[in-house]
Amino acid sequence: MDPLDWLAEQAVAWVTSLRTVHRPHSQILPPAQRGRLEPFFDVMTLDRARFRVVPIIENPPFLTQAQELGIPPAIDFTQMSGLTLDDTVLLSEHRPVDNFLALLFHELVHIVQYEILGVNEFLRQYVVGFAEGGFDYNAIPLERQAYELQRRFEILPPGMTFSVREDIRRFLGA
Repeated sequence: MDPLDWLAEQAVAWVTSLRTVHRPHSQILPPAQRGRLEPFFDVMTLDRARFRVVPIIENPPFLTQAQELGIPPAIDFTQMSGLTLDDTVLLSEHRPVDNFLALLFHELVHIVQYEILGVNEFLRQYVVGFAEGGFDYNAIPLERQAYELQRRFEILPPGMTFSVREDIRRFLGA
């Protein structure tokens, strides 16, 4: 089996398993943050999204095997502030951020990407983008898109909005 196909399969199993563990203990978006984010996201997305604060985001158990297949350990999940598992977001106490609303926005972008692509295709594109970008987290197209939309959100003048879903559809050609 191709190492990237194997990695994508492992990622799907890991994300699905973590979502199953954390979703029952997660919370809806607090009203204050939801009100600030509603102009950018569909109501369906905001209704589905759940968030859970965890002490730290753990590394996937398959990273050692991935290294044995020649895939470099370029992502240390313990250093992440957030991790999106389809419609459920883990937020790390270990990695607090200055702009919490921007972090929520970024993770909601990933939820929309998952909605459009589905779990399997999102993770396939993530893994392939990771490899094609030289195993550089910052070169993953899905991450670059999320950070670009997050930056737009952060600098947008008050009263101005844009549709995250429309921008993602254009980017993905969907």
